[in-house]
Amino acid sequence: MGRRKKKPNGTTEKSMQEIMREVVAAYGDEFDDRIPVGGNHATLRDVVHKCDITMLKARKILITAGKYSTALSRQIQELHVRGLNIQAIMKITELSRASVHSYLPYDKIVYKLPERSTCADRMKLSRDRKWQCERFKEELPYIPAEEARSALWNLIEAHQGCVFQTAKGLEFRYKVKGGEIFVDRKKDSITKATVWKALENVMERNGEVKGPKKIGVFGASYLWGMFVRFGVISNDAKQTNVI
Repeated sequence: MGRRKKKPNGTTEKSMQEIMREVVAAYGDEFDDRIPVGGNHATLRDVVHKCDITMLKARKILITAGKYSTALSRQIQELHVRGLNIQAIMKITELSRASVHSYLPYDKIVYKLPERSTCADRMKLSRDRKWQCERFKEELPYIPAEEARSALWNLIEAHQGCVFQTAKGLEFRYKVKGGEIFVDRKKDSITKATVWKALENVMERNGEVKGPKKIGVFGASYLWGMFVRFGVISNDAKQTNVI
């Protein structure tokens, strides 16, 4: 009878998949510091205690699974992709070798993500949309008019099917076809040219528009609700973030 082979050093792919599933389940929703809306996730320290692993390994696993992203992790991964070795990255980031490795995903382990639930997909989409609006609101005063138009139209396309509210509290949705917006409460479409004119009128007032009439274009009631959500108009009215 042959001698039983010793268990190889390190973790097999099968057992690593099990560990990754355990860590991902313990952590919860993914974290991305570019999205201001926090998900329902645990801390890395909680994961360390629950799964009985080191902080560095917990972070590396979550990064491999696409569940953890920070400015530092993205910087290190970008430097690595550009061809810098670990020693060079250590010098730039002033981190230890072990820490640098912990910010890089496993290169031989592909995490098999479980199928996401419809609810989880909706929550992530809602967070992404809100982050896009926040970023647009911050950049709007400083970007050229043409770039502002393009960014605004991207937001309009991304929010098709969302529930908005007019100044009077009436809910509406819309669809985009080509360069036209079709609102479910209105027969005639709102054209791109109308949106650009509305944006120009609002920007001339520095976003201080207290009601749709001040926008001065066709379909102003609906554009007002959209512009409030997107941050074009400064308004305290709360918008419903229903997808």
